[in-house]
Amino acid sequence: MMRGLPASRTVRASFWSLAGFGLGQILRLAGNLVMTRLLFPEAFGLMALINVFIIGLAMFSDVGIGLSIVQNPRGDEPAFLNTAWTVQVIRGLVLWMTACLLAWPIALIYAEPQILWILPLAAFTAVIQGLASTKLFTAQRHMQVALITAVELLSGLAGVMAMVLWAWFHPHVLALVAGALIGAMIKTMLSHVMLPGEANRLHWDRSCLSSMAGMGRWALLNTAIAFIAMQSDRLVLGKMLSLEVLGVYSIAVMFAAMPMDLLSRLGNQVVFPWVSRQATLTREELRQKLRRYRQPILLAGMLGASLMVGLADVLIHQLYDSRYHQAGWMLALLSIGLWTSVLACASDWTLLALGKPKGLALGNGLRLVIGISAMVVGYHLAGLTGLVMAVAMAGWLRQFGVWWGMKKEGILLLGQDALATVGFVVCTAMVLGIRWWITGGGFYLNLPS
Repeated sequence: MMRGLPASRTVRASFWSLAGFGLGQILRLAGNLVMTRLLFPEAFGLMALINVFIIGLAMFSDVGIGLSIVQNPRGDEPAFLNTAWTVQVIRGLVLWMTACLLAWPIALIYAEPQILWILPLAAFTAVIQGLASTKLFTAQRHMQVALITAVELLSGLAGVMAMVLWAWFHPHVLALVAGALIGAMIKTMLSHVMLPGEANRLHWDRSCLSSMAGMGRWALLNTAIAFIAMQSDRLVLGKMLSLEVLGVYSIAVMFAAMPMDLLSRLGNQVVFPWVSRQATLTREELRQKLRRYRQPILLAGMLGASLMVGLADVLIHQLYDSRYHQAGWMLALLSIGLWTSVLACASDWTLLALGKPKGLALGNGLRLVIGISAMVVGYHLAGLTGLVMAVAMAGWLRQFGVWWGMKKEGILLLGQDALATVGFVVCTAMVLGIRWWITGGGFYLNLPS
């Protein structure tokens, strides 16, 4: 049985998680700003479309390897780790071969011949990532976030440098692919040489596979549904509109994803291993701990999401040239949906740590079925604006599933969520009011007709 960790380790893990995220996003943004000046929007649109299918293959085959290592009591046993690594290697090869088979029909569907050879090349990252050491998950299990952060930053820097150098000498979408491949190679290499622990080897243990099966079954269902729900906007845009519009939209999505990535990082590296060690607590004790833990997250998220809603378009106009300015109003609308990610932070990872992800699967299912319908209706009623607004509001559908799962486990914090949501609305109104007063009623936000 896993024991609780000192509060000081949780604080250190939170610090390194935040520091790593901040430095990583600075690196990512710097690379993006350089690349948008070297490449045209169509390149970003094509890569966004290709990434949808690569991410989709990964999520449709997510058997919960990392989650099992962190959460399972056997997660430190060599037999368990080596069996998990063997499954991971096989999965990477299968993903790549599947991408090769799908490249031709996808190229036909989207009438884009380049997909035929770029998708298999980009998907080779799955093979490389499949060879990464399970020591990454072991470090996460023991909340050694500083080591994970070092690996991620060094590999991220290598990927950005490769991407920029390629685009500088040969401005083509291949630069984005090269960055992803080099970044994956460096991360895999560092996972073996920088992190403590025994080297992985091929091993097959049926009892270990059985231990992973419970978490893996629900992880597979949840991530498969989540993929379709979260990536459906790009699938729809890639089919109905030009790659140029999709490329501009991908810039807005990148900024909208930054706060969500931060929350996910905190949940994955801090909340998940922390809750996994609270096996001796009653549900009411866990509920009270969660209430205190979430308070600073909700307050920080309230301010951050409000500023994003009120100033998103200003940010885009200051950082990008006129080719990308339409991303401003898209980001402003998408930022409204950030609040549901703030509410879900800690809650969703708590359900995963307790081995009760059914609520997440339900929420993602609601988001999938109703969300896609809302996008289609929104597009027919108000064009691209209606579609983006539907994407922004779809997060509430997922939140209903999270609330159901929390209630079922006796750890629902609906009162805290309601109070924080009122605070978010008030804070957003204040930001918009101050902006209106400073600009004399002027807004950059120009929605397309």
